[in-house]
Amino acid sequence: MKYTENYRLSKPEGSDNVAAPGMGPAMLNDNADIIDAALKAHDTQLFDVENAVANAQTAASNATIAAGNAQSAADSALPKNSTAAAAKMLELQTSLTFTTNILLLDNGAYALEGNQFSTAYEWPFTSTNYIHATLEVVGSVNGSNGYRVIIATFSTGERWMRVQSWGTWQPWVQFGTSANMATQAEVEAGTLTDMRSWSPQRVRQAFSKYGLSANLSGLTVDANTAKTTGMYYCQTNQPAGVQAGSLFVMSYDSGAWVSQLYQDYRTNLLYTRVCNNGAWTAWDKQVSEASGNAASSAKVELRPMTADLHQWVPFGSTGLFVGEGSNIANAPDTGWWRYICICHGNGAGYMTIIATSLNTTPQRLLMKMCSNGAWVGWTELLKFMSSTTDLTAGSSALSDGVAYFVYE
Repeated sequence: MKYTENYRLSKPEGSDNVAAPGMGPAMLNDNADIIDAALKAHDTQLFDVENAVANAQTAASNATIAAGNAQSAADSALPKNSTAAAAKMLELQTSLTFTTNILLLDNGAYALEGNQFSTAYEWPFTSTNYIHATLEVVGSVNGSNGYRVIIATFSTGERWMRVQSWGTWQPWVQFGTSANMATQAEVEAGTLTDMRSWSPQRVRQAFSKYGLSANLSGLTVDANTAKTTGMYYCQTNQPAGVQAGSLFVMSYDSGAWVSQLYQDYRTNLLYTRVCNNGAWTAWDKQVSEASGNAASSAKVELRPMTADLHQWVPFGSTGLFVGEGSNIANAPDTGWWRYICICHGNGAGYMTIIATSLNTTPQRLLMKMCSNGAWVGWTELLKFMSSTTDLTAGSSALSDGVAYFVYE
């Protein structure tokens, strides 16, 4: 009898009596039991291995997820405009050296430190000082029609930007520092065309040049040469008799056609004039409640009637006012009257009102006055009658206050 090397399975030889006890079916059964036990042990081992592999894979996956969550949390904590955030977004590159032409870099974020920065490789400046620098490169590369932006930030505090448009690179522009700040003279001249920074102070100075955001004391002009739109202080070639005031200038072109409005600081009077194709007209005094009895201030105004005739024209008004109405307090009667009010520019109240009756017989003409705010009663001036009167009885037949026309 022989046996297999690994599992000791029985192998009868030719000289063995297979009919003897333990041979034949019994031997086959023994072999089957040995094989079954070996296979079971193998299956158990395989199952244990598979479980171990699966557990290891799950643990690895969980570790990856945890690491990703931790990185996302760290990225979220970064300022959105920081160089570190840009590096995370653009994927930090390691291909940058001092001999790399930075205009040829792919999109991404780059970092470099040292003392060999040079314009020869398109950096904004050459420096032998030890500096830390980061680059952020974004845009599209489309042959000769590329659109790209490079932002360079240095440990010196400087920030520079360079733009490619239609394949053409524009010059470096420094921003966010005083070195790129427009000067007061530049903003007041209004001729800047490049990308310069304007602080709130510079904006105010630009507007102040034309009196739009500051006191006018520093904007003294000669009215004859003030032909740029704006607001100014003027005490040269101003209206006659005026010491000083504000000058408002509105210019149509380079100075041939200009209008000016001048306000006297002391009397509040207004004056206007124009430059007509290069020639100034005389100053013209405008109507004003404070103009007094000046002839140039006279006016005729149709003024709506009020419920009380004494309130119709306010004290201090100047000019000639007309109006009409009925059932008015302090009128001659409740009938329909037309009024003319002659006013003097005195706040204490000096005026004369003339009233004529409408659609009554006889027609009447009355007058009343206000002196220093005190009204007097009506005085009848005339009555107009269309009928005839016999004068043979003498003057005693005539009524007082009636105008008569005598004819033969």
